[in-house]
Formats: sequence, C-alpha cells, structure tokens
Amino acid sequence: MQFSLKNIFIYFFIFLLQQHIFAQEETSNWYFGNRAAIKFNPNNSVLAFEDNHMNTKFGSASISSKTGELLFYTNGSIVYNKNHNQMENGGFLASDPDVIQTSIIVPKPNNSNIYYLFTVKNSNVPPVLGTLIPSGLYYSIIDMSLNNGLGSVVQKNIYLNPLVKEKLTAVHASDGESIWVISFGKKDETSTGFNTIYSYKVSRNGVDDSPATSEIPNPALTNKGVLKASPNGKYLAMSNFSNALISNFDAEIGKITSTSFFSTKHGEGMDAIFSKANVYGLAFSQDSKYVYAETIEKGKNIIFQLQTDKPDSREYILTSSNYQSYFQLAKDGNIYMTTSKDDTNPGDSLSVIIPPKNKTETIGTYTKNVVDLKGKKSRLGLPNFIQSYFRTRILTEKGCLNTNLSFEVDTYAPITSATWDF
Repeated sequence: MQFSLKNIFIYFFIFLLQQHIFAQEETSNWYFGNRAAIKFNPNNSVLAFEDNHMNTKFGSASISSKTGELLFYTNGSIVYNKNHNQMENGGFLASDPDVIQTSIIVPKPNNSNIYYLFTVKNSNVPPVLGTLIPSGLYYSIIDMSLNNGLGSVVQKNIYLNPLVKEKLTAVHASDGESIWVISFGKKDETSTGFNTIYSYKVSRNGVDDSPATSEIPNPALTNKGVLKASPNGKYLAMSNFSNALISNFDAEIGKITSTSFFSTKHGEGMDAIFSKANVYGLAFSQDSKYVYAETIEKGKNIIFQLQTDKPDSREYILTSSNYQSYFQLAKDGNIYMTTSKDDTNPGDSLSVIIPPKNKTETIGTYTKNVVDLKGKKSRLGLPNFIQSYFRTRILTEKGCLNTNLSFEVDTYAPITSATWDF
C-alpha cells in the first residue's frame, strides 16, 4: 500500500489531535505521599519531580491550569502554591491526616480565579498550635488573582455538614458546567449506621449549602473507604472496607436512583461464604464501562474488574500478596496504584492497571512498578480530582487509506462547534 505525503500528514495530524487537543490538563500534576510528584505530559509520558514539599499518609489534591501549569496542591490541612511554599492564609484547614480522601479542588464555573477547596475532618482533636475544629465537611475559598498569581485563601473552613467524616468525589452536572461535590455520612446524629449520599452543587453562584440527599438501601457499619464518581457522571462506586457498591447517579438532580452491592469475597462455595475480605482501592475506567476493586483477606490481595451495568459480573485482574493500594484514574486512561509495603513502609513507585481501550479488548492488565518516583515515596493515597475531567477524548475506529473515518468527541460539556483542519 502506498502513502502520499498528504496521507502521512493526515495520519500524523489525527495522532496529534488525539494526543493534545482534548486533553484535560487540569489533572496533569500529581502531588502526594512523602514528597512525591509526577506530571503527565501531552504525549502521555510520565515524568517524576522532586519539588514536592508535602508529606501525607493518605489523601491529597492538586490542580493545574488548562495548559497544564501547576497552580497549587494540598494534603487537606495545608495549601502549597506553585512555588511549593505555604499559600497565604493556607494553614490550619479543617482536615485530619488519617482521612483517606482528605480534599478535592473545584473551580468556580465561569471564573478563572476562584477555586473551592473542600476538606473532610473525622475527629474533634485540635491541630497542633491550632484551635478546635469540629469534625465534618468544610470548604475554603482560594483567589488565584492575588499575590502575583500565587493565590490566597480568602475564606477558610466554611462549615457545611457535621454528619460527613470521610469520602469525597466530584463530577460535572448534566448541564456540563456546574459540578457536584459528593460525600457520604449519617442521615442524622442519632443514626448508628451510614447510609446518606450528600451532593453539593457548585455553580456560577457559588456553593449551594443545601445538598441533594439520597440513601443506600443497607446502612454501612463503618465509613472507611473511598467514593468515586464515574467520568460520565452516571455511576458512583463506594468501598466501606467490609462491602462495596455501585449506584446509578442522576447528574441532573445529584441523587442516586438505584444501588447494587457487588461481591468482594474471596474464593468460591464455602470459602466465599466465610470470606471476610476488606475493600480499599476503587476506580472507574475512562469510558465508565468498568470499575476496578481491590479486596484483601489474610494477606491475599485480589483485584477484580466489574462491568458497571452488570455489577454481579467480575473477572480477576491480579492475585498477589501486595499491601492495600489507592487507585486513581489518569488522563492517559490508565489507573495508577500506590505501592506501600505496609502502614510504615511506603513504596518507591506506582503500578498501573490498563483497562480495555477498544472493542477487541475485554479485560484489563496489571503492570508492577511502572513509574519510578526518584527516591520519593507513595503511601496510601493519590490526588483527588473531579472525575469528569478524565472523560474527554476523541473516539475513532482504525481505518485504511481511501476509507471513511468517523470521529466522535466524548466530553462532559456541550459542544457548540468542532473544526477539523486537514
């Protein structure tokens, strides 16, 4: 088959288009663990940095500009600017070091300067040298137009909900502009279990402090684990150590509409009946077709792949003796995992799950120690992001010369126009 220069140019252009134009650069920079930092480049290579000044055992959050420039990052208690110094008024935020998902950063729609930093606190213990901050869900307001672009926390620790002690995720609403910030907690102070999903809408008007609420059918006895929204905004997945679930989510009203608990047990038959596996790591694939769950029992770690529309189906990705891992989807469509050896021995790298990315693939693959952290350490958490940022991509089928190619843009926002320059 012969290719003309024009053919080669078109192929090369499409490749560049797929790699660059629709990438969500807000998630390019990850800051986490013991001073670990990585950057996802436009060509999907991953580069480790040594400039992180933060230590955190569990959760963190970071945010970049639309062009991929780091803006700031946090462990939930302290905010660091892009120069890796504490941001003005960026200390003593409402969070605790043992919260798994300590924080998440949400830009104010239609405003390039204002960001809302949501944080969760699970204890009533006062911080060192600080005043008592009750447990619950909070947010602070950051103005990036101040201090020559380094930002300042202009309002701090605005109290939203005393019933939430763990779990934070976010996803765009059905209008493609507003964002739901979602957490999980008790229905009221007298509740003995945890069963209520709280969804707070962030719009051009700011944070609506009256949440949409919905309930899972069987209350959880504990509230330890993670909460993730699917990139397409149609599902929530949650682990509570002893169980895990997938709920259908209505991104227009911010409520779950149905819930399915999926099996996390090890073994079959009698072994499964007596299994008491705990669930920790959890993440959706970029196309929202699959969810990946890590289950651990007696030193045995199994990672399952489940279909979001068939939660009772599960396939084995990996069986190992690995310690628990935190999972986070990245803009390259892969899911990255921490590699701690135990609570006190952090990992030197990140491992990866590569979900199916075309119609011929049906099962994800696992690769150990893919990203070297250059002497820095991953612990038990990775940065928390608005999950719909990972949805945007160009879909096309493989084609040959002189055949028609169809393109489809999958994104969270309405598309008013698209220009193809061949």
